[in-house]
Amino acid sequence: AIKINPTFARPNAPDEDYFFRNSNVTKLLADYNQLVRDEPNNPYALALRGELKFMKCDDAGAKADFDRAIANKPDFFFALVRRADLINRTDNGSLADCNAALKYYPNCARLHHDKGIAYQFRQEHILAIKEFNHASRLYPQWSRPYYMLAQVHLSMGNSSKALTCFEECLQYEKTWTEPYLQQAAIWLEIHNYQRAISNYDQAIALTRSADHWLYCSRAEAKLASGDTLGAAADLTYYLMHDPMQVMAFTIQLLLLL
Repeated sequence: AIKINPTFARPNAPDEDYFFRNSNVTKLLADYNQLVRDEPNNPYALALRGELKFMKCDDAGAKADFDRAIANKPDFFFALVRRADLINRTDNGSLADCNAALKYYPNCARLHHDKGIAYQFRQEHILAIKEFNHASRLYPQWSRPYYMLAQVHLSMGNSSKALTCFEECLQYEKTWTEPYLQQAAIWLEIHNYQRAISNYDQAIALTRSADHWLYCSRAEAKLASGDTLGAAADLTYYLMHDPMQVMAFTIQLLLLL
């Protein structure tokens, strides 16, 4: 199973998982509470209850259950990875969690990715880059290490390298809007307005116009490029689909007048 899916899904898998979105998590948690009362040392029950707590953003409770699961089964992959995963949401995870898991699963791309995030939290950029690169070598088709590499390079002021990493990310996950938007922000900053507009075009196409604020962002890029009519059209569309913004815009206009 690890060989088939070395990344163990996405960083915030429960938020995106069909099962959790369509289940009564509170009832499931009650069921696992009963199971743990009946079998207090069952590592599988503890780890799955920890997963449910993770889903409900009870990170402290999740970690406590993962700790107990690992105490009863030290090589329990699911619990080890999920405990390390807490890094992805808050800084509750630690390098120690990643290293503990890597003792058993040294070639798990997901764990090296998580370790990179831990170093990133500590502002140890060179070590973070090393871990994200390691994750990419282990599983080149996984988009997330490239995305995280881009973030590190951005924080180090290397926009050119960040653009390349975002491009590598999009090579493997073309339907993810965030890299397009991050690239657009960089293109705007370095005054390559046409590339920024192209990125916004792609993001808008992916969201099927659901995120109306994207039109406002594209309007900014069009205005900077000299396309006043295009900017006006995008801004009009944005205002038409967001009544609250119409009110705010009207107030600002009246204040200017």
